[in-house]
Amino acid sequence: MSSHGALTAKIGDFLGISLNPNGYDVFHDHGKQKANVGKIVSWFGDAERPQRTTELSQLDIAIIERKSGHVVLLAEIEETNDTPKGLIADAYATLMADKVTFRRKPLDVGVWTTLLILGKGPRRNERRNMHLSDLVEAGRYGLATGNAAIGHVIIESFDGEADLRVRLLEVIPAS
Repeated sequence: MSSHGALTAKIGDFLGISLNPNGYDVFHDHGKQKANVGKIVSWFGDAERPQRTTELSQLDIAIIERKSGHVVLLAEIEETNDTPKGLIADAYATLMADKVTFRRKPLDVGVWTTLLILGKGPRRNERRNMHLSDLVEAGRYGLATGNAAIGHVIIESFDGEADLRVRLLEVIPAS
């Protein structure tokens, strides 16, 4: 995909179609304007909404279990690379924040949420990615932020669109 966010938009639409009948709502940050497309912001502070000075990251996908209202998956997709620095930064930018919002509305993030960081790269990086995930998991317990309550952090690489679809669907709880 040549344009920024095109693969993420395509994947977000695919997940919406695939998961909606199973009781999930899928929000994503790229694509044509519609009700489920908008900014998913990870931020800190006491204000009612994120400000430019309190925003730590913008995530690509949020999957919400409709029945409970819980965010079961937050995903950041790096469409062009899987550098360790970028993957760790994506994870900590979310974990160091207090809240996640979609179009300025709060999302219910907690122990039931998985944070999935995916970078475009070869599958041979699996051992390295497991090591990065372990480092992030160990380091986040010192954080006193709202998003530190996220249940699990996974860092993985994907080697194309089909692999990305599979990896995202694997972490959704069975309904």
